[in-house]
Amino acid sequence: MLSDLAFSNKVAHLHTDLPCRAAIILGKQLYLPDGITPDQIYSTFSTIFSSINVDVRFMKDLDESPLGEIVAAREYDLIGLIGRPSEFNFRKPSSVIGHVRRNHSRQSQDRRSLLLAFVPDSQFGACNEYLKISDGVILCEAKSRPPILDVISIAYRLFESLSVPSMLNIDLADLTHIARGIGRALNLAENDYLEIISKLPPHCLVARSALLHFSCTEDVKLNEVYSISRTIALKRGASENPSVEEKSAMHSEAKWIRRVNVKMGIRVKPRLDNASEKVMKDHSLGVNSEIDLKTLANDSDKRINLTAILFGL
Repeated sequence: MLSDLAFSNKVAHLHTDLPCRAAIILGKQLYLPDGITPDQIYSTFSTIFSSINVDVRFMKDLDESPLGEIVAAREYDLIGLIGRPSEFNFRKPSSVIGHVRRNHSRQSQDRRSLLLAFVPDSQFGACNEYLKISDGVILCEAKSRPPILDVISIAYRLFESLSVPSMLNIDLADLTHIARGIGRALNLAENDYLEIISKLPPHCLVARSALLHFSCTEDVKLNEVYSISRTIALKRGASENPSVEEKSAMHSEAKWIRRVNVKMGIRVKPRLDNASEKVMKDHSLGVNSEIDLKTLANDSDKRINLTAILFGL
């Protein structure tokens, strides 16, 4: 029997269109591990993001079509930048995609692409430079693997929620409204939703807005996903057995869930066939057998995979 999540996902696919035209622009300075060059991973980038309908373009190939022209041409709704800020030689124009004139209900004709930079959290000191070329900079939590993998994983999950028809997609208008300034991003994957709640970092308690993307197996229940999102929305830690005082406090603060800007996407993870597994193996970075498409996309075997991007810290 299908879980409520699997059933809702099948229904959603009957009437969902691709919601976003998106691209990734790659520089040459990609926070790579020793022994790996940008040329070695460009094909891997293309393979990963083409699977979710996202174009990949490289700064080294844009001599005849500068980044500024791509933005002005309105070819994409969203452009992600991965690389050092000095590589892009570009300053964002003032007009913004989705801007609505005060005296008109339709969108302004001078709208442009939304620009987001994805960088390792070690680059916090360079945020001001990134904000000169982008609308928002997303600091990706770096773990014990090469930082570029964490950056790709965060970008992949956000673009997936915007570009792939799912049970619930993050809306481009919501992204445009929320993703301004500096954001912090993390990935958490567990079989038990309470484990994810217990591992939410302290800065979840002070965030003013959040973009949450869940990639789940078919047996996950909607109430598991909503329990995690509520915990973040209420800016509270969670306990499996809350005290009477905690229950009272949670009830009295329930109204805050409507005041915290939390937007959510939910996707049921597709099962991989043999051909997909072979593609993953054939597009490894060449460092070791674990750095392949499955690792880059952070497609964990856990039941619940959460990518959270927090703004307003």
